[in-house]
Amino acid sequence: MKSAHIRDHRGEFDVGAMCEVFDVTPAGFYAWLKRPEGPRAARARELTEEIRIVHAETKGIYGNLKISKELRHRKTHVNRKTVARLMQRL
Repeated sequence: MKSAHIRDHRGEFDVGAMCEVFDVTPAGFYAWLKRPEGPRAARARELTEEIRIVHAETKGIYGNLKISKELRHRKTHVNRKTVARLMQRL
């Protein structure tokens, strides 16, 4: 999460200063940038996009329970708690 925050704000602030604030070495940050995305992160990214689509289609009315049911109806196997966790991050 620290490295992701640094990545997202490196246009606004100096990377070295942010690394010092978050207690991350600049070498570690740049190594993290080059690392490929893991399967769990890829799945979370895909589910997040599907959740956004369902949420937009329902005009923001559906919560995690109905969204998880709708995703299962669309043949996306997902746990309600996973949907809740991803929705909280959004």
